[in-house]
Amino acid sequence: MSTWYERGVFYHMYPLGMTGAPKHNSESETTHRFKELDLWIPHIKELAATPFT
Repeated sequence: MSTWYERGVFYHMYPLGMTGAPKHNSESETTHRFKELDLWIPHIKELAATPFT
């Protein structure tokens, strides 16, 4: 019998690159980018990634 992580499909995310964040933190204002990650959820589901609950 295999463990959950041996059966799981993982998708490693680089949130800063996926949301178009600049390479250098030189902005004076805070830009919230978490909502932009939601746009990636359908793609990750298509890859059949194992959800964490």
